[in-house]
This record gives sequence, C-alpha cells and structure tokens, in this order.
Amino acid sequence: MSNPEGGISGAQLVHELKQKFKGIEARTAGFQTVQIDTSPEYIVDIVKMLDAAYSDLFPETILGVDLEDSGFEVIYYFWSHSNQVLCQIRVPLPVDTPTIPSISDIFPGMEWHERETHEMFGVYFEGHPDLRLLLLPEELEGKYPLRKSFKTDRSRLEETEVKSTTSDGGANR
Repeated sequence: MSNPEGGISGAQLVHELKQKFKGIEARTAGFQTVQIDTSPEYIVDIVKMLDAAYSDLFPETILGVDLEDSGFEVIYYFWSHSNQVLCQIRVPLPVDTPTIPSISDIFPGMEWHERETHEMFGVYFEGHPDLRLLLLPEELEGKYPLRKSFKTDRSRLEETEVKSTTSDGGANR
C-alpha cells in the first residue's frame, strides 16, 4: 500500500524485496521496521531499491560486528521519516575476506562510515574512493582495533579500577 507522502509500507517493501531478490530474507519486526539479511552481492541493488521507494530515505549509519570465527557482519540502518519506516540490512562477511561493495556513490555521506568500518574492522568496501585512515594514527601497532583479536596495551588498567579477569592481569589481550 502506497503512502501519501511518496513511499510504501514496511510490509509492502518486504513483499517487493522477496519478489526481486530470491536469495535474501526480509521480514517486518514491529510496526514499520524492516529487517533484511542478504549477501554482499545484493547490497547496492537493495540500497538503490530503498532509495527509489522512499523520497526522504536517510542513511543513519553502518556498523561492523566481529563474530570471531564466524566472520564479520556489516549492518546498515536507513530511515524514512515521512513513512516512519526503519530498515536494517545485515550482511555477513567471511573472516578471511571481509569485502562488500561500497554504497558511497549512492549516498556520498556514507564514505565516512565506510572508512571508519574499514579502519576499525578491516572490512574492505569495493569501489570506495578513499579508504585511508580516518581516526587512527599511522603508527598504531597492529590493525583493526575493534576486532576481538586486537591486542591491547593494558599497562594503565589499574587507573580505570576495572578488575582483570585473567591470571596474568590481562597482558595477553
């Protein structure tokens, strides 16, 4: 059902996504929230479809998640204020090659979010115009500080009053 503001309902979006992309999972969760699980190959087409469906589509953010041995997940959030539809897109990526196409040509403001996700998790965004460091210093030892395997320096842990959970004072993390 079309919205007078120029968009479609969450339920209609789910129906259209399932018709167009046979390999994805799409469902509504609560009122006007759409959850989409897809592979990296469909992300650009899905984002273009959302952009066409909602005249005021706003890309909220991109999040990275380290699932350790299971790989990574990139999660996108899009919001249509006039239609009151929130879309969450979850894309699993393999641990050895966490690569996904960039959507920065569709939403140029997402360049920063992709750069940050690349810098913190090591997710490579194919087609991104500039994946150089955004926040971290060049001299940082190790890479990708939000990966669970990242080794941290706990030399000042006692200043935080956080108690170590390992017998070596947390030196191995």
